[in-house]
Amino acid sequence: MGKLGVLVGFGAGYVLGARAGRERYEQIMGQLRRARNDPRVQMAAEQAVGVAAEQAQHAREAVGEMAGQAGAAVKEKVGEAAEAAKERMPGSSGGTSEEWPTSGPTPGTPGTPH
Repeated sequence: MGKLGVLVGFGAGYVLGARAGRERYEQIMGQLRRARNDPRVQMAAEQAVGVAAEQAQHAREAVGEMAGQAGAAVKEKVGEAAEAAKERMPGSSGGTSEEWPTSGPTPGTPGTPH
């Protein structure tokens, strides 16, 4: 059995396999169509959509609440940092920016008074 025999065997196997594959595909698609048209499946799908929409609403509310809390926390921390920076400025006891030096050595650098 030479090359021709192998080619004929391969061709026959391919044709029979393709036909069997197509038949199985048609069988699966028929079952899918029947299931999709089943009222029980349709009702379960509608319930699943309702549950998903409800859970999405809960998630939106939770994210909105957390975002508000995070924004408030950031605002508080920024305010605290600003107050701490004002207190560290020389000649200032939390005073205005007019009291802050505009030139000269930077406090805390080597060779300058602390």
